[in-house]
Amino acid sequence: MNTPSEDTITLSRASEKDCARIYALLEEAFDKSERRDYADFIRAAKYADYIMFDIMRADTVVGFIGAWTCDDILYIEHLATYAQYRNMGYGATALKLLQTDYPAIVLEIEPPETDLQKRRRGFYERLGFVMNDCEYLQPPFRADDAPFPLKLMSYPIALSDAQPVVREIYEKVYNTDFQTVIEKYKKSRKQ
Repeated sequence: MNTPSEDTITLSRASEKDCARIYALLEEAFDKSERRDYADFIRAAKYADYIMFDIMRADTVVGFIGAWTCDDILYIEHLATYAQYRNMGYGATALKLLQTDYPAIVLEIEPPETDLQKRRRGFYERLGFVMNDCEYLQPPFRADDAPFPLKLMSYPIALSDAQPVVREIYEKVYNTDFQTVIEKYKKSRKQ
C-alpha cells in the first residue's frame, strides 16, 4: 500500500458533538491511565485552547489528534488512528500537516526502553522531533493515580528551557502545578 500524502489526508476540526466517537477511539487506543475519564474529556473539549482534529482520508475519519494551544507551542495530548488504519502512514502525514501550521510542537512519550517504545521514539524522530534532556512527570488524569516519568519530545528543536513549557502544560492541560506533581510523586514512591 502506498503511504498517504498530504494531498490525500486532511485535518478537520472536530466538535463537541463528536466526543462520543472520539472517546471510543481513545478507550480502544490508550490505557485508562493515559486518558481522561469521559466527563473530564467533555469538559476539556469545551476549552477554547483544546483542539480536536479528525484525521480525514476523503470523507472517512481514520484517526484523531487532541492538542492544546499553549503560549509558544502546540502540545499534543493524544494521537490515535483506528485499528484498521494503523501502520499505514496516516498518523505521520497528520503530524506533517500540523508541522506546517504550528512551528513548535511538544508531546510526551514513554522512556524508550522496550522495543515498542524505541519504535515509537523512532517514529517521532523521523518526523523531526527531538528528545529533550529534562526530567518530566506526567500528572495523573485521575486523583487516585500517581504521576509517572515520561520524556518530552519537541519539534523542530530541543526546548532551550523546558521548565516554562512544563509549568504551562501542568496548569493548562492537567489543572495542577509543579509542586503538587512533585509531592504526589514522592508520596507514591514511599508506598
